[in-house]
Amino acid sequence: MLVVSHGESTLESLEQQGDGRLRARNVLAMCVAQLFGMVGYSAIAALLPDLINLWSLTHTQAGWLTAVYFVGYVASVLFIVSLTDRFAAKTIYLLGTMITAIAYAAFALCDSFSVGLLLRVLAGVGLAGTYMPGLRALSDRAQGTKRSRVVTAYTVTFIVGAALSFVLAGEIAQTYGWRASFAAAAASALLALLIAWRWMPADKPSAASGQFSIWDLGSVLRNRQAMAYVLAYAAILSASAGARQWIVVFLNYCASLPPAVMWSSGVFLTAAFASLLGVPAGIMGNELSLRFGLRRTGIAIFIAGALVSVFFGLIVAQPFAIVVAVTLLCTLVMQGNVSNLTAGTIDAADAQHMGATMAVHSCIGFSGGIVGPIVFGLVLDTMGADNALGWGLAFGTCGLACLIGAGALYKLAKN
Repeated sequence: MLVVSHGESTLESLEQQGDGRLRARNVLAMCVAQLFGMVGYSAIAALLPDLINLWSLTHTQAGWLTAVYFVGYVASVLFIVSLTDRFAAKTIYLLGTMITAIAYAAFALCDSFSVGLLLRVLAGVGLAGTYMPGLRALSDRAQGTKRSRVVTAYTVTFIVGAALSFVLAGEIAQTYGWRASFAAAAASALLALLIAWRWMPADKPSAASGQFSIWDLGSVLRNRQAMAYVLAYAAILSASAGARQWIVVFLNYCASLPPAVMWSSGVFLTAAFASLLGVPAGIMGNELSLRFGLRRTGIAIFIAGALVSVFFGLIVAQPFAIVVAVTLLCTLVMQGNVSNLTAGTIDAADAQHMGATMAVHSCIGFSGGIVGPIVFGLVLDTMGADNALGWGLAFGTCGLACLIGAGALYKLAKN
């Protein structure tokens, strides 16, 4: 991906380079809508310690509660992406935000783990109805450097939304209870719907963008270059989802050990900032890729992510300030590949199979988000969540995912 330089803002550049079909206000509106739609994105991760106690969950069950969100996404994204070839992406997006609002509103009333799982699946379907349709509606109407900037802006907004969700969910829950956090997420999703209804481009994707067909999947799977980035994307989402979904539980445990001292909002702010570091991480990864190449840079960042995962097991009993500092450093490194790999898939896609490629990218990629938190929780149940070894091995699964990603780029991607 490319970034705007010489002090020129991204939005100004979009206006000046546009082909007349996409305006900066459309991109800005969609980014704002995404922020509102993601208020509930990290709510489960932020409130997981409370839900574990309230519903008497094992760590494996807690892992499923976080991961099943991506089950809903993966199970529906192929079908939903195919609909964007028959209906305006705006229509799909509005329905997706409505589903998201319903899922969060119902979760605010939920009292059981089994019902909660079903509602999390529904919320994942809502994400499938908004994230990729929104990205395609924007990227199909942009070309060249403009497309790169649009993808960057939209992807970075996703990271910011995930970070803000930690703080909002945690702070609302501390004051009004955990149910209020999900009620607020539902209300915010409705605001996203209104913003998209007013400012999202309404025309259908152009014929040049390619029409999705289930038969196109074979062509995508045979695209060695694109699949390298797809598999690497699954690996980085497995690693980052595992770390992100369990970070509040991990920080709470570290804060409970002497001599830790923290203020009430410290855990939520640390978790939010760790997620927000995905923005500078993506920018740095982008700059390194431009200088050294995406494949070489991606492999290096993956290896670095595997190495830093070891530190989580070493800092458990350290003063909380050290825990926070090392956690932020490690999450910065581990998120350096997320934006680059999405851009790599789009660049490697055949133009006539763009829809199918984006569908496969999301379906296989977000499958990593299912595996990561579940394996993480399973390791905690097996090794114990009250000792450094258990947490070290759990975060070690994130490092293993990074090594798998490095292997995918090394074996499949071209120089």
